[in-house]
Amino acid sequence: MSYEAIYGAVTARTNALFGTALSPHDFRTLAATFLSESSTSDALHARSLLGHSSPETTERYYTRASSIAASRRTADILREIRDG
Repeated sequence: MSYEAIYGAVTARTNALFGTALSPHDFRTLAATFLSESSTSDALHARSLLGHSSPETTERYYTRASSIAASRRTADILREIRDG
């Protein structure tokens, strides 16, 4: 199966399931973000897993995961304040 065929199958199926097309590369991004969310030490493994030669490339996933976690914590605190 060619790359184009796999790409087309994945994007068509994810669009049908989720209402948005996700590419195979999107799954790599999600995996790195989830790995980074689990712990800082796990984030370090994302570099070799994804084959990044530059640590700065992998750092983007850790930054994204940290931003997501901070947003969740902020939302939790605001809910506590609102609900008393």
